[in-house]
Amino acid sequence: MSFASHPARGVDRHAPDRGDLLVTLADRAFALLVLTVVALHYFLSEMMLTNLGVNYAEGGGNPLEKIHPGTWLAFLLLIFMGARRGNPLRVLDVIAGYRGLAIFTISWIILFGWVTLVTKVPFSPLIDTFLAAIVVFLLVLELDAVWLRRLALMIHGIMTLNALIGIVEYVSGWRLTPYAIGSLVVDTDWRSTAILGHPLGNAAMTGAYAIAMALGGAREIPRPLRPAALGLQLVAMIAFGGRSSLLNAIIMITCIGLWRFAKILRGEGFDRLYIAVAFLLAPLLVAAVAAAAAGGFFDQFMARLQDDAGSGKTRLIMLEFFNIIPLRDIIIGPDQTYVSSLQALEGIELGIESFWVGFILAHGAIMATLFFFGLGAFCWQVVRQTRRETWLVLLFYFLVASTSVSLSVKTCTFAMFVAMALSLMRPPERRVARR
Repeated sequence: MSFASHPARGVDRHAPDRGDLLVTLADRAFALLVLTVVALHYFLSEMMLTNLGVNYAEGGGNPLEKIHPGTWLAFLLLIFMGARRGNPLRVLDVIAGYRGLAIFTISWIILFGWVTLVTKVPFSPLIDTFLAAIVVFLLVLELDAVWLRRLALMIHGIMTLNALIGIVEYVSGWRLTPYAIGSLVVDTDWRSTAILGHPLGNAAMTGAYAIAMALGGAREIPRPLRPAALGLQLVAMIAFGGRSSLLNAIIMITCIGLWRFAKILRGEGFDRLYIAVAFLLAPLLVAAVAAAAAGGFFDQFMARLQDDAGSGKTRLIMLEFFNIIPLRDIIIGPDQTYVSSLQALEGIELGIESFWVGFILAHGAIMATLFFFGLGAFCWQVVRQTRRETWLVLLFYFLVASTSVSLSVKTCTFAMFVAMALSLMRPPERRVARR
């Protein structure tokens, strides 16, 4: 780009063009703001926003507060992304270039219309929970290899800091952010909140991160430190108290390890450094676990395994709703006042502990099935843009979602997960799969 057809006399013909310089600066600013979007989603949890005085989770107040600050910034960047192509509406062309994303976007629009025109339930959960993930997907794919690596490094740093804070909270009883449900502070729960907020959300994201590392998503971490980094995340999962997350993570990481060991037995090469580190750390690990157990580190988590505070009963109760609510209402969407009264009557007013069940009871079986199909297409697209092993990370994420409210309520964790998958699980030589 040039603002003049001929350089002025006396001007160095080899000097960089001012227009090119502005484009370069704009590209860098855009990439930096994409990283800022992801950082805001990670650092400003629902509990942190509540602690800062933002009316994000409760009813009433300023409507602008109901959408996450990171999501607002993501929308602005999406407009800028389209403007760089000559017209903000060009974003639609980009969406159409990814079939799975296009299907998910269409299903989201249909559900959004259903919610706003028919069921009249709050629509902000659909924006932060799913639309933010769509926008983050588009923004992250605008990054080149250098900035993708920087995004991965940032996520490694955040997750390491989150794990360390979670362990400190678990041991000391101190909280970076008070554990709150809406505006109600809960003082009796020992589970850590750290940076990511809700303990179960913490456990799900930490488990997904650990599995991604086990699948090769820790390329930015020096090789000798990778086992310790993975171990730190597993210890932190005890502090977050996510039983389902920890069990599924251990099973999947064990299966990954056994599969790799079987490949070595079949003659595939292996990194001798890992073997040496494993032999050196194994005795230390056994000693550390024994010392931690003797010091009572696992006591609260083990007590949680023995007494789940009614969590298992809650999952049985929610299934009974399908017998109580008329079939017609299940198909097209039950009245939410009636569902809320049933939850209060059964003592599960804090939420339906299954994303799938909660979504059906919120929007009806027809709309839920349509949306689940779109969600599956989007997950397929995420795998297409990354390494094929990403499907294991997705499998873990949705297994955990099956046992918690997770994506059936307002949360930014899915957008955070998408950013994590696209950066940590990027192929060695980045490719863009559009078909």
